[in-house]
Amino acid sequence: MYYEQTIKFGNKDLNPEIVPGVSCFNAANAALRKGITYGQAAHSVILTATFGREDAYDGPDNIESLARHQATMAFFTMFTDIEKVIKKLSIHYPQDTPVAIVQHAGYRDKERVIIGSIGNIVNRLKGENPRLNT
Repeated sequence: MYYEQTIKFGNKDLNPEIVPGVSCFNAANAALRKGITYGQAAHSVILTATFGREDAYDGPDNIESLARHQATMAFFTMFTDIEKVIKKLSIHYPQDTPVAIVQHAGYRDKERVIIGSIGNIVNRLKGENPRLNT
């Protein structure tokens, strides 16, 4: 559990504990069997929180600004409107840029990987029910 998530619990007697360990983006890399800086196009990584939510963030590190770097990006996607994210990424990344959606990264019985590109990932997700909006 991350610190930001503990704030939501407040004083509800849940006593959340923050346990350092492997991030879900590292578990996603393992599921993809690739390093985060694998490839020739980018050797930098941007880790970022959700975008495309109802309470849209428009700070200086918004998705459009981050995408200009064309670095590898890892999104923590809970509550993300994937269509909005892909539309914004499409402005700065070629349509053949690889995209992977990894659900429940690191959970052997629940892990799911959906692979595509900027140009086709939205269509690949149709009917998949990846539950990115819940």
